[in-house]
Amino acid sequence: MITGAGCPIVPMTTSGFLTFMLSGNTVNYTVGSERDVQGRTGTITVGGQPFTVFQGGTNPRLTVQPQRLVFFSNTVTAPPSQTVNIEGDDGSFFDISVDVPWAKVSRDSTQLPATLTVTVSPVGLKFGDYNGTITVNSGGTTTVIFLRYTVFGLRLIPSPTQLTFTYVIGGPLRRRSSLRSSRRIRSPSRRRAGAAGFVSVSPGTGTTPQVFNVSVDPTNKTAGTYRRAWW
Repeated sequence: MITGAGCPIVPMTTSGFLTFMLSGNTVNYTVGSERDVQGRTGTITVGGQPFTVFQGGTNPRLTVQPQRLVFFSNTVTAPPSQTVNIEGDDGSFFDISVDVPWAKVSRDSTQLPATLTVTVSPVGLKFGDYNGTITVNSGGTTTVIFLRYTVFGLRLIPSPTQLTFTYVIGGPLRRRSSLRSSRRIRSPSRRRAGAAGFVSVSPGTGTTPQVFNVSVDPTNKTAGTYRRAWW
């Protein structure tokens, strides 16, 4: 510790594991080699200003809550972030590391206690389940936070959601209508008509957004209402 020129220096400490030596306007201090199991904190006061010293323990305490985070999202929109509280020897420093590229961690402090904010991103991920870990280390003591991220596909959005065809027996045919299937990303889409053969859709496959032509054939149909699903 270095004080300003002309500033009165009267170093004091009531912490038994701290010793100091005055050299000009510099106070040099040393920390005792025998450590408390859980760590200890001491104070040196110079010119009425306190200076806190923390010494990590031989078996530092380190806990996280929660120890498992679960995220869900589609392939476009990231899920909300989640937080983890870390406690241990107050004032001790800690490091964090993440073993997967889709998870990021920020913290509100480099010393304990602290809060971690965990975010995940679906960018570059396909549909499925992903696992990862965050490792927290403080003074040689480590603990692990487990991550689980499920990415699912976006639902197709057809427009319109229903098509109606009207035919008068013996009258002119109006067989065709259009249906647009949209999605915020491009991915394979498939179609399937009902088992009856009077409905047909083209093209049979494609990538969204896609316009499908839906046709009906009333040949050999008697008067009535016929319904078929398409997906």
